[in-house]
Amino acid sequence: MNLEIKDFKTNCQNSNFKISLCMPTYNRGKLAYFNVKHIIKNLKSNWELVVLNNGSCNEEDYYKKINNISNKIENVNYISKPQNTEFVGNFIDSFKYSTGKYIIFVSDEDRFNFKNFTNFIKFLDENPDLAAIRPSISKAKGLKIQNAFKKENRIFDKGYDAIVNFSLWNSYLTGMVYNREKVIDLGLLKKLEKRFVKNRFYPHVYLDMLISAKCRVANSSISIATEGKAQNIKTGNLKEVFDDWENYCGPYTFGSRLDQFIVERDGLYEATCLINNEFNTDIFFNAYLQLCVKFLRNVLVANMPMYEKHDIDIFYLNETAYQFLISSVRNYKNFEFYSKVLSSEIRRISKIFLKLYLDSKKQKFT
Repeated sequence: MNLEIKDFKTNCQNSNFKISLCMPTYNRGKLAYFNVKHIIKNLKSNWELVVLNNGSCNEEDYYKKINNISNKIENVNYISKPQNTEFVGNFIDSFKYSTGKYIIFVSDEDRFNFKNFTNFIKFLDENPDLAAIRPSISKAKGLKIQNAFKKENRIFDKGYDAIVNFSLWNSYLTGMVYNREKVIDLGLLKKLEKRFVKNRFYPHVYLDMLISAKCRVANSSISIATEGKAQNIKTGNLKEVFDDWENYCGPYTFGSRLDQFIVERDGLYEATCLINNEFNTDIFFNAYLQLCVKFLRNVLVANMPMYEKHDIDIFYLNETAYQFLISSVRNYKNFEFYSKVLSSEIRRISKIFLKLYLDSKKQKFT
């Protein structure tokens, strides 16, 4: 697969659109088509819909239908890319092909809650300095919760507050809102382009870190999207099933978690350097501890059933995770000053999460 991000001139001026509704899609033309039909019923004159087909080779008839819609409706823009540039490429191109002040993302499997847009856009108008907003996502009727969550209304000051409380926890893209003009004017999209291979799986988490260093950001209780049913992506004769514990593969294996942690550690370092154009050890090590909390929760609670199913000893895994987290920061400037507190806190947190997992297992059999 050829990962190539082509250069486009990105112009934030003279756009008639306030909102760009962005739908990245790959090999799910049917889902994308019916989602487009849902969206165009609710499009305002100063909104645009941008659909980015990431080099799909399946369900092409439905993508042709989307193209026909774009030819008829002026504020629907359909981009059919000649090759797959993976999620990171489609994410970057969403900023380049959009022209609105704000970008609001939706997966082809999810749906916008347009009834809540009036209040949400009012919130945007009242806080024009915000560079990124994480709204809530509603649970779909009749489906178990997968990606739905409720956020409390909260605005975070740029720097440590935003990095720790906002950027570390935004792994799901649907509903994410970016002030496109700010992201581009601050040169943050260019930074992502330079590091797109490294951040190929969660480019928005890296971008959120950079944004949080430079701008105020916010969570919102307003739900502007509803999660859809999780879909499998067919690639040739292969089928990706990310919630299948029978297969030790994909982004949730222990090895993949370790790799992603290092990527996020590096992003955290870069973000802390952006705050005052120098490395702030106090901000970094405090934020690093929160990154460890996120990692330990994923490994010792969320993904532990898969590890156990594949005969990985959970107690040695716990010790391995601890050693890895310390080794990943030991060579950083001023580590010795923070080492005692950092080590004891990581130990304490790992024990809490491991006990939480073991208690949940007991409850299943009692």
